[in-house]
Amino acid sequence: MAGSFEADRLYGGSGQDTFLFDTVLTTTNKDLIMDFSLVEHDRLFLKQSVFNKLAPPSTSGAPLELSAAQFGLGSVATTSEQRILYDQATGNIYYDADGNRAGGTAARLLATINNRPDGTNKPLLDHSMFFII
Repeated sequence: MAGSFEADRLYGGSGQDTFLFDTVLTTTNKDLIMDFSLVEHDRLFLKQSVFNKLAPPSTSGAPLELSAAQFGLGSVATTSEQRILYDQATGNIYYDADGNRAGGTAARLLATINNRPDGTNKPLLDHSMFFII
């Protein structure tokens, strides 16, 4: 499933799903992932040409797993390497182009996991669910 330049609701359905993020982040481009499943091994794919501070994708063309160093929990980067942040309390996923660099830019909201109509059930994500393409 891929969002566009709007705020989209993304539904994967049953089985393993891939949610693709390949458009520039704007103030209105914030997608809601409505059924992310750890059990079904759902994944989040990030286009490196858009999220250009992530490691380059593999030369073979295969998706490259995000490194543990480039992932952080919470809404604010705590290291200079962290680029993808996940706040389990809110379900928000952020992209931070420069980590915790002094005077850097703030993290930008990429998407929100909202697995239930009441906003509960935010899975605990880690770096192994994100891939660079």
